[in-house]
Amino acid sequence: MTTGVWRVQFIREELPQARTDLPFEVDVAGWTDWVESAGLEVGTPFLVSPLFEYDVELNGFFGSSGMRSAALATQHGYARDLAAFFTFL
Repeated sequence: MTTGVWRVQFIREELPQARTDLPFEVDVAGWTDWVESAGLEVGTPFLVSPLFEYDVELNGFFGSSGMRSAALATQHGYARDLAAFFTFL
């Protein structure tokens, strides 16, 4: 794994199922309700830092009215360009 790389992820309709042998319980039952209440569409991108952190203000850009009205391909392009720029920095 390369360090210092920003990653682009996308809102999924459903979260992947956790392995059954985890030593703790994973509760993702409210995922679809949360996505709907947040007004996010499936496929909406978000950025994750090299330390796997989620920045609320940075990713709020993808929830802005201008980005929500843009095509998903445009949103994905913006996300990839931002990730490449932040990785460069």
